Amino acid sequence: MNEHKQDFNNSKENLDRNEDPFQIIVDNANEGFIITDSRGNILYCNKGTSILIGYDNNELLGMNFENLLHPDEVTKVTNTFKNRVVGDNQTNRYETIFLSKNKKEIPVEYSITEIIWKGVKNILITICDISDRKEAQKALIDSEKLLDDILTASSVGIAYSVDRKIIWANESMVKLFGFESEEMYKNKDTRILYPNENEYTRVGKITYEQLTSTGKVELDAKLQRRDGSIFDAHIRVNLLKPDEPKKGMIVSIIDITKRKQAELKLKESEKRFRALYENIAGGTLIIGNDYRIKDVNDRTCEITGYTKDELIGQLCDIVCPKGSASESCPIWEENLDEFKGMDTAIKCKNRKKNPILKNAKRIKIENESYILENFQDISERKRTEEMLRESEIKYREAYNKSDFYKDLLAHDMGNILSNIMSSIQLIEISRNKAEDDEIKEKLLKLIKTQVQRGASLISNVRKLSFLEEKEVSIKNIEITSLLENAIELIRSRFNQSNVKIKIDTPQKGIKVKGGDLLLDVFENILINAIIHNHNDIKKIWIEVFPIKKDKEKYVRLEFKDNAVGIIDDRKTEIFERSYKKDKSTGGMGIGLSLVKMIIDGYDGKIWVEDRIEGDHTKGSNFIILLKEV
Repeated sequence: MNEHKQDFNNSKENLDRNEDPFQIIVDNANEGFIITDSRGNILYCNKGTSILIGYDNNELLGMNFENLLHPDEVTKVTNTFKNRVVGDNQTNRYETIFLSKNKKEIPVEYSITEIIWKGVKNILITICDISDRKEAQKALIDSEKLLDDILTASSVGIAYSVDRKIIWANESMVKLFGFESEEMYKNKDTRILYPNENEYTRVGKITYEQLTSTGKVELDAKLQRRDGSIFDAHIRVNLLKPDEPKKGMIVSIIDITKRKQAELKLKESEKRFRALYENIAGGTLIIGNDYRIKDVNDRTCEITGYTKDELIGQLCDIVCPKGSASESCPIWEENLDEFKGMDTAIKCKNRKKNPILKNAKRIKIENESYILENFQDISERKRTEEMLRESEIKYREAYNKSDFYKDLLAHDMGNILSNIMSSIQLIEISRNKAEDDEIKEKLLKLIKTQVQRGASLISNVRKLSFLEEKEVSIKNIEITSLLENAIELIRSRFNQSNVKIKIDTPQKGIKVKGGDLLLDVFENILINAIIHNHNDIKKIWIEVFPIKKDKEKYVRLEFKDNAVGIIDDRKTEIFERSYKKDKSTGGMGIGLSLVKMIIDGYDGKIWVEDRIEGDHTKGSNFIILLKEV
């Protein structure tokens, strides 16, 4: 091997000195050039060979050519060498697989030529990487196989035709027409597919006209099998290459005999049912299992406002508020055979929903399943029922309201008058006793308080009645001044020494949407904070500040106190008012319900939280939101 390397180097030096242009071309060619002796030992290789196989030139010199081959290719290549050398094989282009230094398979095309090199007969092997070509060939073969599999597996008859001659047909086409061999249709005129010349000419004319204008054709036709039977078919034609009509066309054919028969039978059924439809007093629809309306009667159109053309063929959700396949259908989805007396509605063209009473039944028409729906418009009945319901509600509400006011005045006013009477009796007993002056003073104060309670109760009843019967007047209110008025009223009513009220507002002049009744709201909240407070010093903190909520500007008022507080279960309940009596509470307690009605009337909001979060015993925080001007 060292001897071969020395010969190669000496020869290369001579070439370099002579600057042989052919040697320069070979050394720099993309193809590989290898010179071997008769035993296959490599005497020379160019740079293209090294790049292709991944070996260095010095590694290749002295290596046997067989070592570059895939093991499975050695015998085939060796025989090719032998046959080529003895002249038995005149072909000079072969394919094989090399293994690169990193054991990668490289498909190559090679040629073998005997040459005289350094005065000795040797073998010149030229090699060319054909990886890209092989991958392209494989992709083409895979694509062709996939297309062939698709065409073969298709249940639709497909054929390739040129000048109305059948060049190729898939298996489904062969079975459709009953051809027993390829000779029966290949290169034959498509006339063999038609029962007569007129149909052949008609289809040809339509095909030519539509292909010329749109490049594709779809039509129904009568075709004939080899056994003479005629069937209905749907034909679709597309040019293979729209810009080259002479390249031929792809024809697909589907047997639509059953569909045509079903259409004919449906027409016959329509005649039988038509008289029945138009003589039924209510609306009638026939719906297929595809959820499409097959037929309606005139009454359906009268009720919905649609015409028959606008309904037939549409999904049934055009009139059904429950929807079609996306919703639960008692027959198609829930598999019922029928249902009766469904109180529902039907959607009309004007977007209204008319109340109806609907019956439905699964029926068979020529072995096909349908839903037969009958419905009665019960709009008038519903209106009457609604009027009766509203009348009953108004009557019940008026009765409850009257009963409420009666019990409110009878119970609470009874308590007040009873307290006053008891106080008067005690004063009369101690009339002549000077030592009872202090007791008399307390009793007079109690009478005064009870009179105030009675006046407040009557005032609240009047306001409650006013709010229920009339709309609340809304105007712009300066909130700080109104709060100060409410505080002055409270201070004049209660002992100022043990009631501490602090107000914190960012500025004066803040205005809100409200009205005169806001004073009653503030007064009610402040009174509750005092009378439900057992502390020696009763504290109330009022904070006012602007906020934004849901892109609206509001003024937030917080009334915090150190009173007994409100448990979570009652935080909503205290704002509710019921006409039902609850004498166990010692009074009807309409104060906070009245407050909420007033705030609601001003488009505001009110709720209560713990002053100290999580501990209701530390007092309450009544929060009011009013729209800022």
